[in-house]
Amino acid sequence: MWSFPKRFIPAILILAVLAGCGYHFSSTSPIVLPGNHRLLYLDRVTDPTTEAWLEPALRSEIRDEFTRRGEVRWVPREEAETLMRVTIRGYSAGSSFKGRDDKTVRRSVTLILTAEMVDAVSGHVIWTSGEVVVQESFTGDDEREAGHKAVDLAAERLADGLQQTF
Repeated sequence: MWSFPKRFIPAILILAVLAGCGYHFSSTSPIVLPGNHRLLYLDRVTDPTTEAWLEPALRSEIRDEFTRRGEVRWVPREEAETLMRVTIRGYSAGSSFKGRDDKTVRRSVTLILTAEMVDAVSGHVIWTSGEVVVQESFTGDDEREAGHKAVDLAAERLADGLQQTF
């Protein structure tokens, strides 16, 4: 009758050990800015695409993600220790899977970007993200929703690049 809890005891123990040693899932792992800086300004988001919603959505999601996961305070440029610059390299929506009769069954949105952080005083680059590529699949007419999910995932991946490593 009480065998249900006994089956889950090993799983509970593993989770307790992971929590006790400071393990976090990547989307909740704390981030630390280079040089232990805390005062951040999002200097620019370069967006050569024709997607008018993309730049403000990316700005907003980066701010939210970094605030949630790090001891970051967003400040005016003149108070910042670190300037963040983001460049959108590409945004596209296309067919990713076709059915037997060559009709599109699944489509996907791809977002490619890079980011760098610059010391506000010296102007030296103190961190670069490398190329961040995210892809989100969708069906039907859900391209806008898939685009927003891709933006969320891109901001999460940027923050993942700043995780503390133990």
